[in-house]
Amino acid sequence: MKKTILSIIILLMCVLPLSAQRQGKGLMWKKDSTYVFDPSRVAVKMNASTLVGLPNLALEAKMCKYATVQLECFGSFYGKNFFGTGHPFTVAAVWSEFRYYPQEAYHGFYIGMHAGFGVYRLSKSVIPLMHYPDNSNEQAFHAGQCLMVGFAGGYCFQLSKHWSMELSWSGGWQGSMYCAVNPDLSTGQRHGSTAMLYDASYLSWNGSGEWLPLYKGGILVTYKW
Repeated sequence: MKKTILSIIILLMCVLPLSAQRQGKGLMWKKDSTYVFDPSRVAVKMNASTLVGLPNLALEAKMCKYATVQLECFGSFYGKNFFGTGHPFTVAAVWSEFRYYPQEAYHGFYIGMHAGFGVYRLSKSVIPLMHYPDNSNEQAFHAGQCLMVGFAGGYCFQLSKHWSMELSWSGGWQGSMYCAVNPDLSTGQRHGSTAMLYDASYLSWNGSGEWLPLYKGGILVTYKW
């Protein structure tokens, strides 16, 4: 039932605006680069975070005049010292996202829905507003995987025929399954199922689910054609 409702919503988003489109002439890019209609079908994007060692890339494809689908990936490879904090922050995540643009694909405001999956090995102490007992131990970390389902919103600013800049925000529900590991620096003992992987004291496997106002987004530079 939910899949049927979602399919109807997507279909309406693509079909209903066609009546408004028929009221005017077809629009296109003129030779002097004046925008009238954007024929671009595909866009590639890079987040500004890539410049500081946090690569975030995306590929967006047009479904119809007002809708697109996007595949996005993010990575962090700070295994020991994340921006001088002394804590690990290693993450790999991927999302698929549906977007609807009231004006036109790749232009102006948009809203969207997405789902994603990620794996991580990090210290939660590097996340703002989170304070855990492992803060005092630079080698303590959590390792696991998560599922994400949420909503997106943003605005695309046109810079030229092929270039644009996007402000993006995404948040939603995240469900995680992870283990907490705290190295026993005094004895070097190994405990639990992680003994084969880490010279550490295994604390526990745990699961959590929470609503997060923001888990991806930023300023992205886009090239489309």
